[in-house]
Parts: sequence; structure tokens; C-alpha cells
Amino acid sequence: MNTSLIYAPLMPAELTLRWRELLDQPGLPERYEIDQFGEPVETNPPTTSHQRIVRAIAHRIGAQLGGEALSGVGVLTAIGIRIPNVVWQPAWTDADPASPAPQVCVEVLSPDNRPARSKPRRAAGSRQARRK
Repeated sequence: MNTSLIYAPLMPAELTLRWRELLDQPGLPERYEIDQFGEPVETNPPTTSHQRIVRAIAHRIGAQLGGEALSGVGVLTAIGIRIPNVVWQPAWTDADPASPAPQVCVEVLSPDNRPARSKPRRAAGSRQARRK
């Protein structure tokens, strides 16, 4: 008899708890996000040119909008906890992951991050923003 388990996506509070648990867990990749089931998903390190683009965008957003543009911030979304390249808020709390999603989230496309992969991320961020 073939019985397969079907797991339900974690609730936002469960994802947040899982994120915090993983922060101190040894043996995980250096860079990762977590999916809607709380499983780590390894992400590739950015190239130098990618990081230069991210820095320029963060600088420009901060200069034009005020507030603070940051990179490397975990954001709670409908598809897990993702780390957009740049996020912006007029004011930040120390919530980790950021929730609700920051007002501006930027994802710089690169060879391993093509539109087909980023489309669900954009949709998840939009759904999170609408929940505010």
C-alpha cells in the first residue's frame, strides 16, 4: 500500500518560529531562505556585479524616499521567508523576519534568478502587502 504524506504549509507564526530556530542551527548552508513548509532552500551567493547593482539600488531608494533601504532582510511571505535584494520602509522595527512585508521589495534578476523563478516571489510579496 502506497501512502504518501501531504504536508500543509505552515502558518505565519510557525514560519517565524522555524526561521528563528534555524538561525542558530549548525550545518545549514551559509545562504538560505525557507519555503512555505519551513524547509531551508539554499540560495547561491551573489556575484560582485550583482552586489554592486543591489548597493546602487539601495542607495538610490534611500536617497529618494528617505527612511532606510536594507539588503539581506528576511521577509515573511505567502511562500515562506524570502530575502529580497533590497527592502525599504520609512521606519524599521527589529522584527525578524520582517512582517508585514516592507513597502518596497526589490529582486535583481541574475542567471540563477530568472523571471519564471521570481514570479511566485513577486506574487507572494503582493499578497503579503495586501494583508496589511
